[in-house]
Order: sequence, then C-alpha cells, then structure tokens
Amino acid sequence: MSGRPIRLAIGAVTPHTRRAIEAALRLAHATGRPVDCLFVEESELFDAASLPITRELGVVAGGARRFEPPDLARALERQAEQARRELAQHAQRQRVAWSFATARGRLLQSALERAGEDDTLVIGVPGLELEASLGGAAGDGGRDRLLAVVESLPRGLSTLRAALDALPRVPLTVWQRQSLEGARAAIDEALAALGRERGQPLQRFAPAHDGEPTVADVVGRLRPRLLAIEREALVATAPELWRALRRLGITVVAGPRDERG
Repeated sequence: MSGRPIRLAIGAVTPHTRRAIEAALRLAHATGRPVDCLFVEESELFDAASLPITRELGVVAGGARRFEPPDLARALERQAEQARRELAQHAQRQRVAWSFATARGRLLQSALERAGEDDTLVIGVPGLELEASLGGAAGDGGRDRLLAVVESLPRGLSTLRAALDALPRVPLTVWQRQSLEGARAAIDEALAALGRERGQPLQRFAPAHDGEPTVADVVGRLRPRLLAIEREALVATAPELWRALRRLGITVVAGPRDERG
C-alpha cells in the first residue's frame, strides 16, 4: 500500500463512530492507502468534569458521586483502547495498514491540524440522538443516504469519489452550496459522467423553498449517514454545521479540492 493515509478522527466508541471506522477502512481499501486514526479526548469534557457540580450516577452502587478529571481520563483511556482494538480487527480483515494515536483537544480542530492540505479526512461524530443510532427516524429512509456538498464541479469530484468509496451502493444526493448562474448544465454533465463511471445514478438536491439554505439546514432535512464536503467548506460552515453533526451523529468525509478538474 502507498500514498498519504486516510486521516480518521474519532472521540468516542459509539454506533456512529464505528460506522466512521468502517467508512475509513473501505476508502483505504479502495484506494490502496493506510488509515491513520486519531482518538481525541474532548477538552470540553474535561472542562465539565472540573465543575464542582459534576456527578456520576452509578447503576450498581446507586446514587451520585463526585466525578473528577482523573476519572474522565481513565474512562477515555479505556475508550481509546477499545477503538484501537476494533480498528486493528477490522483493518486486519480488510488487509489495510493502520496507525493509532491519541490527543486532547477538540475533535474537528484536532482532525484538521493533523491532516495535510492534500489529505482526505474521515471524522466520526459520536451523535446525541438515540433514534439515529438505531437506524433513523421512521419515514426518513433509514438514513441510508449519502449527501455531498460541493462548491463546483468538476473541481469537487475528488470529494465525491472519496464518499462513494467510503459508502458504496448507497444513494448519493449532491447539493451545490453556492448556486452560480449558468452552472447547472456543467454540474449535471459532471454528475452524469460520474454516475456512469460508478454504475449508479446521482441525484441533485434542489431546495423547495425560496432563499439559500445553510449546510446545516440541508443536513438537518436530509439526515444523511455520511456527509461529503470539501475541507474549506467544512471550516467555513462551522460551528453551526458542527452542532447539527453532533446532534445527529454523522460521518464526515472531507476531501481536498480537485485542482485537476
């Protein structure tokens, strides 16, 4: 295997982050590249654990006890070791080389800082909604949907290809974040060509209401399992987008801009 690694970042072991591990390994297997995983100990959790009102509820012992930063550090160490084991097991089955490290910080910031400008990022956001971890809300298609947000095509094709490698055979919806006059035909042509290449149709998302929605609006409406977005757009749309991702628990694939387009 050769080439720059797929940069995977997670901050917990949940059903959502396990899907991110699987997505990163599929992408690595498809491209012949290794996976470099960063487990991020969220600094916000340590801030909360430092508060005097923070308590831990015990299921066995009952009642509440003081929960302090050393307790959190030990719990996160166990989570990191579990993530390392699961990554190793899945990587061995798929014959993907891997590496693993831990750091303390904020998940998105740490992921961006570790990756180079030409790297592809896969970020596993733990998620807060119970229904999401159980397969999605009734009537939303079980969240078996891949959403790609692009600035323009064909310059966003590398991000689209990475998303399709990470979550193959799943319906892909593409939304152009900034609509440009006269660009629709070029985008439709690029999507049609990629659809023929991949053997699956690619659907364009067209907002039904007037006005330009935000990425967070579109994510909240479509509730995808995976969001593919160019790195610059991911940075530009935070923190509103990040709040939506944390609520829903969505895997993010952030690719570099394809200058060859």
